[in-house]
Amino acid sequence: MKKLLRSLRKNWIRVWLICAIGILSILAAYAAYTEVSSVKRVASTVSAMNVLFSSNSMDNPMRLKRMDSSATTSGDTVSWDVTVCNFDQNKPREPEERDITYTLNACLEVWANGEYIPVDSAYVSAHPELAQKLARYTIGMVADDANVEFTPESPTQLAGTTYSISGGLKGGVSSTDQFRVTIDKSDTQEENMTYVVHVTAMSNTGIELNGRLYGQQLVQDIATWNGKITDTNLGEHDFFNYLISGSGRGTVDLFWNPDKIEINQYFLDINAGIIKNSETNHGVITLPAGDADHPGWKKITLNVKSDECSRYELQLFKVPDPENSASYNVSSTFIDCKFNSVS
Repeated sequence: MKKLLRSLRKNWIRVWLICAIGILSILAAYAAYTEVSSVKRVASTVSAMNVLFSSNSMDNPMRLKRMDSSATTSGDTVSWDVTVCNFDQNKPREPEERDITYTLNACLEVWANGEYIPVDSAYVSAHPELAQKLARYTIGMVADDANVEFTPESPTQLAGTTYSISGGLKGGVSSTDQFRVTIDKSDTQEENMTYVVHVTAMSNTGIELNGRLYGQQLVQDIATWNGKITDTNLGEHDFFNYLISGSGRGTVDLFWNPDKIEINQYFLDINAGIIKNSETNHGVITLPAGDADHPGWKKITLNVKSDECSRYELQLFKVPDPENSASYNVSSTFIDCKFNSVS
């Protein structure tokens, strides 16, 4: 111990330097830690300052949206409501606390040669044969952020013009403005996109939303319904399952041979609302013996809408054959399904 103390007294300067270096290292580490923490707090604060500004049809970057099944068809036009909101589309109950003002612009464009070309006055003059068609592209405000709905007196035609309006969203409550975009119905029946309505909304906070709305026919939009037997080994059972499914709107005629099969009564009961003339004999009729396709068969007619229900399952029971006690195989020749689309 005495030797250690003598050694420390002889080298006290060296000991002091080592202690000083250690203390400085601790202080430097603490300073670095607090600096990083400060940066983290600043980043978190900036992130929390993001303004909630959104739309069902516009986004940042650009959103290309096909007018879907919720669009409204009327005469020669199809309409879709574009919204401007002060909340995240996935969290409508958590609105922006501050008021927002914005400017909404809309114009008509044509997709040609791989690019969007404005349908301006020069384009309209060069295509006079399209005047009636282009006049169907309009936009107008139909509801404000106070949830007051109204009908625009004169929706702005987008062919050759640019629609522009200043709007505002009140902070602290979920606020929405609605603008009704109308396009030509014939475009929804085309295989390729041609005309688009380009809509933008620029807020006073610097956030810009962009979207292009268009009409185009997709495969799933083509109305089609069919029926099929879903079971195998049909000779082993006294009943089998039948599935009617499809897309679009119209009527489905279901025919069956009453000498071979009968329809499940429960299916008729629970679907009385879509069976034509269900108040009389559950809508079941017997075709005349002279019918060209289904002589003496039974038939029901279903009013189908795939946006409400796209599949119906039912059971069909074998009718015992008095001349042959052996079980027979059911086949698709005993049942038929025909779809009639809405014109």
